[in-house]
Amino acid sequence: INNINNVNNTNNINNTNNVNNTNNVVTTPANRNKTPEDAMQKIFPGYTHTLEQIGGNDIYVARDSNDQIMGVGIVADHYGFNSSIQTMTCIDSTGNTLGLETITQYESWWDMIGESFFLQFDGILFDDVTLLPEYDEGCTPQCTALYSAVGDVDAVSGATWSSDAVIKNVMDTYLIYDTLP
Repeated sequence: INNINNVNNTNNINNTNNVNNTNNVVTTPANRNKTPEDAMQKIFPGYTHTLEQIGGNDIYVARDSNDQIMGVGIVADHYGFNSSIQTMTCIDSTGNTLGLETITQYESWWDMIGESFFLQFDGILFDDVTLLPEYDEGCTPQCTALYSAVGDVDAVSGATWSSDAVIKNVMDTYLIYDTLP
């Protein structure tokens, strides 16, 4: 009680200037289920997030205090090995992919898809993506064209169907992003 300037003490009453006791944000790894709102908070912290209907699509929009759009989160859904996989791709206002987050999935092999798979998408520039609007949605397994179209992303060996569902989600979000004003 009444500890002052204690860097590691996190649960003291009346603790002031405690680095670990203020503004804590718990982030869920990219490969774990979360709400779209939690995904937006993780990728676009400190901004206002709203769900808007743009061009017939539900788009999560991050805005700064001046109401400027800082980025968007777009949710897509494809069937993996034994369940639907819903992900959100977050892209900033310059076209830089900031993150790929799992919204829902119930795949039996999901633990094989580590966070490193999702981190491959960070930093992909929209201008570098080859859009494939007529891609073969039945390409599973081995959606090779999709992986190279978004930047030579690697599938997860042993979880190909799940990886393929995620890459289809990413392509779908880029196709939607391309239609935004």
